[in-house]
Amino acid sequence: MTTSVTLGGHEAIGGEPTAQAGSLADRVAELEGANENLCRALEHSRDIGVAMGVLMSSRQVSRDEAFDLLREASMRTNRKLHLLVLDVIKTGVLPR
Repeated sequence: MTTSVTLGGHEAIGGEPTAQAGSLADRVAELEGANENLCRALEHSRDIGVAMGVLMSSRQVSRDEAFDLLREASMRTNRKLHLLVLDVIKTGVLPR
């Protein structure tokens, strides 16, 4: 006996998704991953903005200069920018 179900508007036979349904499931997984990445990027962007504000206030520099300081410190210390800014937020000091 063959059963058929519908998955995302695409019929699957015998409980096995058709190629279209499988493709749809792959696309959903891809979009969920992209959504997670965008949420993480937004969070990192906010942290970078806070760290820039700390440097702008403490060093009396412009927004562009603050970002350049963060970027240069990231390269100099061989640390990812988003991890370095967390230290700046926590300590108020740019790593040497």
